[in-house]
Amino acid sequence: MSSKLEIRQPNGSFNLEFPDDAKEIFIDGISQMNLGVPLSKLVCHAVIHPAMKPGDIEERRVACTITMPTQSLLAFVQSTLANIGSDQGKAQLIAGASATHASFLAAVASFGSNQEKEAK
Repeated sequence: MSSKLEIRQPNGSFNLEFPDDAKEIFIDGISQMNLGVPLSKLVCHAVIHPAMKPGDIEERRVACTITMPTQSLLAFVQSTLANIGSDQGKAQLIAGASATHASFLAAVASFGSNQEKEAK
């Protein structure tokens, strides 16, 4: 069953539907960006073999291509930079990074103690 999110903001109001069959695609980055008028194209990739040392060549696979109005792409970039540049946006990024870091360190620290318990 799909769900709907109702967005009501001074700069724009809309309803956003999430259909059950909506695809979620993970990307590691954007390999190419072709800006044009009226459309731009982004080639998004996933890393399938990272470069482990200097001189290695990273292997990437195209995960998807996105073609969108350039005006929408520029609005996205502007909105993203404004959010990151705000005090609230910075605080959210720092809090999220700190929580992720702490969780990762706790998981790594637990490996040794779990293995010692299992060995006994």
